[in-house]
Amino acid sequence: MTTGANQVVFRTAARAVNDDNHLRVYTQDISGVSNNNTLQEEAHDANTGWYDGSLTGNNFAVAPYTRLGATYLAGTNSQSIRVYAQLSDNSIQEYGWETSANKWHEFNNLGQALPGTAIAATSFTIPNQEIRFSVSNALPRTALAVTVTESGSIHVYYIGSEDRILEQVHDANSGWYAGAFAQSCIPSSQATAINWGTGNGLNLRVYLQEGVDVSGVSEFVWNNGYWSLGAKAIPTCLRLQWAKPSSTIVVEQGIWEVNVSYT
Repeated sequence: MTTGANQVVFRTAARAVNDDNHLRVYTQDISGVSNNNTLQEEAHDANTGWYDGSLTGNNFAVAPYTRLGATYLAGTNSQSIRVYAQLSDNSIQEYGWETSANKWHEFNNLGQALPGTAIAATSFTIPNQEIRFSVSNALPRTALAVTVTESGSIHVYYIGSEDRILEQVHDANSGWYAGAFAQSCIPSSQATAINWGTGNGLNLRVYLQEGVDVSGVSEFVWNNGYWSLGAKAIPTCLRLQWAKPSSTIVVEQGIWEVNVSYT
């Protein structure tokens, strides 16, 4: 049974990933069929449209308070996906799909984290990168968002002190450093980020709840070497200015458009 949008409960975990021809949306099961908080997958392929993804049938049980991370693996010739969720023992479990095997597997368990921790995942093809870092001013259960540019720089967004979403950037030649993004947000705002282009043509987009129209979703733009406000509250026709506080925000970049959704 396909889960309808009106069945999604407030603050359910959600994450989406895409490549040129495939889109996958991952959520928890809240349809009433299962009380086990199992992972669900809705899939869209260029030739078939929307359908229930095969992850759904595996009945992988996760903690009711889990957040989700998901990514396509960069540089692989087949469709390789990784999904990350928190289990009831508070450990982070990795699940993987490989087209060659044509099924989902439980892969690595990454150890315990705070209950309800945010999870963000990405992949890149530059080898031998030392990417571990930590910050002392992140709030417990901070929002997390990550995006990797075509040139291989990693941009991580998190909530720091005074309810501001901050940026850490990793470049191959510079290591980690504080990025220029620093924007106030409502308490418990989530965030998401995308990018396209390289060099002087690099574009970044960060979406968060700044507090416009109480809990509207705002867009911030990096272009021509500086950050600016793209949209105070994403247009009325999308109804995103009525998003609930702490909404999960998902953004997907297509060839000709950027799509933003929320719970």
